[in-house]
Amino acid sequence: MNKILLLNGSPKYKDSASEHYLDILYNNLDKNYYIEEERMLFLNDTLKHKIKNADILVISTPLYADNLPSHVLDFLIKIGDLNLTNKMIYLIINCGFLEGIHNIVAFKTINNFCNYHHIKFMGGLGIGGGPIGYRKVLYNYSIYHNIKQLSDAINYQKEYKIKYISPLIPRFIYIKVANIRWKRAIKSFK
Repeated sequence: MNKILLLNGSPKYKDSASEHYLDILYNNLDKNYYIEEERMLFLNDTLKHKIKNADILVISTPLYADNLPSHVLDFLIKIGDLNLTNKMIYLIINCGFLEGIHNIVAFKTINNFCNYHHIKFMGGLGIGGGPIGYRKVLYNYSIYHNIKQLSDAINYQKEYKIKYISPLIPRFIYIKVANIRWKRAIKSFK
């Protein structure tokens, strides 16, 4: 039985976009796989063992300042010493920018990591729109559909061309909603 390890790179303990996208992915994966989910915050011996024994790693993480968060980069550096040759890695990166293309540098970072450690980089999704991309009020069928396609590729262990997707919402509305949310967040700190 093949093993899939879902790695959540969000520092939030609940209600993160990364977790939400992994949930969608999990619900569409073949249940003949042995599937586990872990957080990428601390690398202990138990997690090292799970990573070594997994056939497929799926990383879902937010984008911070145009690249992977520092704790995710640190995590990758540490697992690079585990001899993960020929394992497969799929990736879901989400960002607060409307356009998913902003995730391109993070994909290049993971691709370089995989090349250096002889890991099979299998592709993934760069999702834009921040919380608008996954909140139920403005739920986007396109994002769900693309995550389902990614899960199909994982089920058959096939390469998935990197796709950059964005919620189907006009830019001016996105900016207006984002500004309202920022103002509310600022007021909550007073």
